[in-house]
Amino acid sequence: LVLLGDGYTADEQEAFRQQADKAWHALMDIEPFRTYQGFFNIRRVEVVSPISGIAETESRGRHPATPLGMHFWCEGTARLLCADEGATARYAGDSTGPQYLIALANSVEYGGAGGTGVTTLAGGSPDAGRIIQHEIGHTVGDLGDEYDSAPDDADYPNLSTLNAEDMLKKQTKWWRWLGAVSPDGAGTVGAYRSANGLYRPTPDSVMRTLGSAYNLPSREAIVQELYRKVRPTDAPSPPPGEVAGLPRLDVRPLPLTGARQL
Repeated sequence: LVLLGDGYTADEQEAFRQQADKAWHALMDIEPFRTYQGFFNIRRVEVVSPISGIAETESRGRHPATPLGMHFWCEGTARLLCADEGATARYAGDSTGPQYLIALANSVEYGGAGGTGVTTLAGGSPDAGRIIQHEIGHTVGDLGDEYDSAPDDADYPNLSTLNAEDMLKKQTKWWRWLGAVSPDGAGTVGAYRSANGLYRPTPDSVMRTLGSAYNLPSREAIVQELYRKVRPTDAPSPPPGEVAGLPRLDVRPLPLTGARQL
């Protein structure tokens, strides 16, 4: 996770450090990130801005003059906070492994965005920790919004056009989770219809209400994506090749060192 600041002057870098630490701590405090936090390295990039703050709501239409070009009113939505993805990637620099870029704006306004090359949030917002928990779900798990006013696009692992009966019959979407107890204890995994006509796995989740938990299908999608990017196993020994001798093979996983286990 690479956290970068925008709109923080040289004198405001300590505020960025505090807000960045608060953000990633909030992310690692929610499942499945809490369990899988050993898969992440955290890095801060202190970007010094010539001006304090970013282009906020009242600056609609004005070109941002900060290094990462962060601004509200992205795509015509007041609370949607965007950054210049190319500039953010340049400041983040190269990495030997996959990176998730998180840009914090020096703003107390409510806003953020996820699902693109840069996850954004207003670093000074009282809701900053809950914002990153929601927005990173878009970025890492490719999750869709579950609230009633979201677009009726079911092309996400946590959204469906099918009710529970049809989902089970067709063995699609989260059919394997149906009937499981929801992580927040509020009911079971099923198919709950939103006002936009789509079904969601649980009555509530962090993709519907800030401060809630990820439901089980959403957790699964995040974990699957982490394993697509991070390979926590060494190469096999002996190396791959033709097997001679007895037809039976045994696989013996080695114990890991440290507190975190697979």
